[in-house]
Amino acid sequence: MMMYFHSFAALTCAFTSVLAQGLTSSSLETHVDSLALDFSFKPIKEAYWTSLPHHRRTPFAVSPDGQSAFLAYLDSSETDVHVQQVDPETFAAVGSAVTVEGAKEAGGLVAHDDGFALLTNEALPSGTTNAPADSTPVPVLYRFTDGTQTWKTFLGGPDVDNSVGALASPDLNGDLVYSAEAGLYGAYFVVTA
Repeated sequence: MMMYFHSFAALTCAFTSVLAQGLTSSSLETHVDSLALDFSFKPIKEAYWTSLPHHRRTPFAVSPDGQSAFLAYLDSSETDVHVQQVDPETFAAVGSAVTVEGAKEAGGLVAHDDGFALLTNEALPSGTTNAPADSTPVPVLYRFTDGTQTWKTFLGGPDVDNSVGALASPDLNGDLVYSAEAGLYGAYFVVTA
């Protein structure tokens, strides 16, 4: 057993040495282009349950026809999610960002040929009966067509499934997919009840 460990350790050291020698600034591909955002962005935030920092989701999606792409991000004020259309060839912004006011996180993004769908979380409207305490956000799915909101549906809260309580998502930790064949979205997200 000890012989195998030494062989593995020697192989690991050799591999690490080769990698270290091979990675230089001249051997790496670099990209000078970047996307200027319309709103300031802070990529790290504290997790609500541990207060430890974690990376904010910044979902990116390309449309089925390959003609457009979208980038979603939460602005640094943590009050709105912005979705910027970009040219998939040049990564240049196309038009102005679409703002989803009150959204707390960009959890998932699906690009369509005519727009996008966004999984986010937000507080329920004021006065909602049995809403999660302290305006804790719930998951919500938006669909935008040509930059205009087509529909919105809450995926948590008191009207979704009362048997498990008012499902809330203080940190969304989820993703979104779409099946063109079925015409359905699928989403997963972490909830508290």
